[in-house]
Amino acid sequence: DMVTTLVEVGSCWCKVKKQLLKEYQASVGTVLEDTVTFIIRSFQTFEIDHTMTIKYKKQDYEIVQSMPDATSKEFFVYIAKLKK
Repeated sequence: DMVTTLVEVGSCWCKVKKQLLKEYQASVGTVLEDTVTFIIRSFQTFEIDHTMTIKYKKQDYEIVQSMPDATSKEFFVYIAKLKK
């Protein structure tokens, strides 16, 4: 049997984009429910990819989508969904 375990690759600072109440209400019952947008500097001592899990406030988030920040190439935007 294959067992999956989480191993810490690195840690970094990030900004968590807060949702407005109307954005939160609009996401209830959709694929965007329980998603969080993390904004992380592009240049880290480790590479971040879609197979990784983000641990934030003792909860695990699976990376759903990633893209460079539209305003600056210095940051990368990761949309992640809470693992249940």
